[in-house]
Amino acid sequence: MLFAVEVLDPVSRSIVSHGITVRPLDAAGRPIGGKATLSHSGRFVWLGQRGNARPAVVEVLPGKLPFEKQVAAVPAKAEPMAPNDRLITVTLRPTIAYLFVEGTTMVRGRIWEGPDDAPRAVEGARVQLAFLDLAASPIGWWPTAPGWPLGLGEARTDASGGFAVFLREPFPNRKPDIVAGLIKVRLQVVRLGNLIARMTLTPDRWLEPAAYAGMDAEARTRIPLGRPYPRDLNVKWTPDQ
Repeated sequence: MLFAVEVLDPVSRSIVSHGITVRPLDAAGRPIGGKATLSHSGRFVWLGQRGNARPAVVEVLPGKLPFEKQVAAVPAKAEPMAPNDRLITVTLRPTIAYLFVEGTTMVRGRIWEGPDDAPRAVEGARVQLAFLDLAASPIGWWPTAPGWPLGLGEARTDASGGFAVFLREPFPNRKPDIVAGLIKVRLQVVRLGNLIARMTLTPDRWLEPAAYAGMDAEARTRIPLGRPYPRDLNVKWTPDQ
């Protein structure tokens, strides 16, 4: 075996093997390895003589599945390699069309800018769902801010401004602020350009005030833990001052 690639759904934590195209590329972007064999475990395997035929990048095209195209850099490894070193793992990133189910803390929506009567989608912004970490010193939000590459559960807005972000338990070495099944969160958005612009939104800014009728101020900063948020957000880009 030259190398193998497993493609993972980060929400269900299952292997994705059907409906996708996996392309191993060299440093110049040229396909290598020839045709893959699909193993019984759902991994893509490239057979051949041992050598340095290890990709620099693996590209995963999702076809009609609700994932972004993924391009993952592959760390270089020298021969001889153990069998486990020949396995390359690529984790996909869900789009706004992904069907989230109970058990996942998730928020989805769209971000736009411009006048209310002529909105424009904000494409390419980096979005994450952060929680208040009581184990941090001092207490603060985790993750701190979306960077590059994007972390697990983070998203990049698409051409419609759409995004889907989620938290996946457990949270090693973290202590989320959870009260009565509600977790304290905020959306953190970053746009890169000549200047870095940031926007942070707590749940009390997501919806019209009528949606929070009868809720105290503290409850308005929380969402249900382990459940998809029941409404898609419609967020106007308003950078932090």
